[in-house]
Amino acid sequence: MFHNGGNPLMYLSSADLMERNISSHRSRIPLIDPALQKEMGDLLELQWSDNVKARVIDEAQTNPYRKRARGAGQIRSQVATAEWLRHRARTKVK
Repeated sequence: MFHNGGNPLMYLSSADLMERNISSHRSRIPLIDPALQKEMGDLLELQWSDNVKARVIDEAQTNPYRKRARGAGQIRSQVATAEWLRHRARTKVK
């Protein structure tokens, strides 16, 4: 996901940052459907808000856990994602 001056661009691609994946056009596709962009954005927000198991990648490679703000509730992204998917499955119109 790229901010793009307030007009986000989203792509699906390999998470593997190998040269072949970065330079090849076949390794990424644009996500253009607004509903799918919304869902992916929601899932990314869950990942970014993790304050239980998330780590800070630091220069010394000690990678400590991310500090939780005082009074903030616990958000564990894997659990939150599973709950989000269960809720989505229950509420999706069939």
